[in-house]
Amino acid sequence: MRTDVGHVETGWFDMLDAPGAGGRTSESLGAADPRLLPEFCRRLLHAMSGHLVDFDDIETPPGTGFQRAVWNAARKIPPGSTITYGQLADRVDRPKAARAVGQAMRRNRLPIVIPCHRVIGASDLGGFGGHGSKGRWPTIKSILLEAESGTSS
Repeated sequence: MRTDVGHVETGWFDMLDAPGAGGRTSESLGAADPRLLPEFCRRLLHAMSGHLVDFDDIETPPGTGFQRAVWNAARKIPPGSTITYGQLADRVDRPKAARAVGQAMRRNRLPIVIPCHRVIGASDLGGFGGHGSKGRWPTIKSILLEAESGTSS
């Protein structure tokens, strides 16, 4: 999200692990914009509950040209749908870059807004939040996909 002090990350991956995990603190995420944050949180929670939410006004964060292309393409995946890392690589005209797409998704600082949970492996759900396909992280991915499968307005 862009504010007058810069880009802000959701940071919720770190919060799920432990305070300050990943070297981030609430202070390093940037100053809260009191006009924007409550509405953004409401929309984020609404989306995580399986409701259709428009995030088009949220700017794609800075990154490499490739990362931004991948993130922008991921934003076009409809709620309740999934594509593979390879299919997303095709969409950004890099058909052999499925692993690089996975790394771009790993560096996604705006989960839900940039729906990395909609990108799956060719033979399994794939990793989530920079974690492999084992443990609780893929469970979070499954929960988000399940919530979206019943998307409502």
